[in-house]
Amino acid sequence: SPLRSSSRLSKTLLEVVRDQNALACFKAFMKSQRAEHFIQFWCDAESFHATALTRLHTHSFQCLSRKRRTESANSAVSETLGPKDDSANCEASAVVGGLTSETKEAFTENRLNEPSPASPNGEIVQCSAQCHSDVSSLAKADPPGLNQCRSASGDQWNLRNSNIPSVNDTVRAVRSGNLSQNSTTNVPSDPCVERDAVTIFSTYIAKDAPRPIGVDDDLRSEAISKICQENGKVDPECFVNCQRYVLEKMESEYFLVFRDSAFYCRHQVHMLTTEKVFLPDILLNENALCYFMEYMEQDGGSDLMQVWLCASNFQQQLQATRGSYDPVQAQTDAMVIYDKYFSLQATNPVGFDDKLRFEIESNICREEGPLPDCFTKAKNIVLKMLEM
Repeated sequence: SPLRSSSRLSKTLLEVVRDQNALACFKAFMKSQRAEHFIQFWCDAESFHATALTRLHTHSFQCLSRKRRTESANSAVSETLGPKDDSANCEASAVVGGLTSETKEAFTENRLNEPSPASPNGEIVQCSAQCHSDVSSLAKADPPGLNQCRSASGDQWNLRNSNIPSVNDTVRAVRSGNLSQNSTTNVPSDPCVERDAVTIFSTYIAKDAPRPIGVDDDLRSEAISKICQENGKVDPECFVNCQRYVLEKMESEYFLVFRDSAFYCRHQVHMLTTEKVFLPDILLNENALCYFMEYMEQDGGSDLMQVWLCASNFQQQLQATRGSYDPVQAQTDAMVIYDKYFSLQATNPVGFDDKLRFEIESNICREEGPLPDCFTKAKNIVLKMLEM
């Protein structure tokens, strides 16, 4: 597409970790650097985030469906009892008092059988038997505190000198029905989510983690507070800032070396041989562009390539000026390109029609000076011509 502004052959780190084949090559590279735990943490945290959000949305949908069923049942009972006296704002018990014994029994039975959507304890989301076993083992761990996170076997997680409730305390509170009714939400804790969060924390973030990623105490404390919230939930975004830290570390210490390695070349070859490659993928990659220009020179299309390159450079230069824009200099640079490729006396004419020429003239002759998109339409026409 002419609208693409980057080449898939020149991926950023974020694009690499979100591409399956590129990610596999990056993992292999990080393993060769003995730093695979950084990218593995990012993948584990990303998977946890998606799973936790899915469970949260599923529970919210279930609560909404239950509430609608309750409202529907109440509406049916109200229709059976007749219209309410809105002016008196009668309670349901007063209405029931005036009914026959049969209707009262039916109404009472319906009310007793209704689910309670606002119950402060909620219902614990069901998961596999293995998950329940893991949470039971967590509940037997030592009392948690703040200064130390111990992960000798993966079952113990201690956080000393803290008023923040632990995952284990939360699990016990949910099961015993002692959660505060003033919690910010009635969504219950999910043992599976708790277990996954504790496992990731113990493996990568704890002070004595077996595969540490090197976060500081602030990020560690933030992760603890989001895992051990007072409302009994685990925040799905408890590892987001740790992920950002890891991405920045990989960007500064490993990514440039990866881009020049055989691992990245392997990904590029895979994409060129197994996927559909578009022209912007070639033009916006330095190595591919050099080979493509050699080919166009042999094929007699070097002028078209020069138009695209000149127009692109002009656009980038104006966008880079920002507050120091000089309309006179910009107009001079634009006229050089116009005189060479677009005017009636062009030294290297490429066959643009009068309509496009008049449009470019008006773009260049603006009182405030030409804009960066002065030659955008010509660039898109060149792309279409090159694709033919």
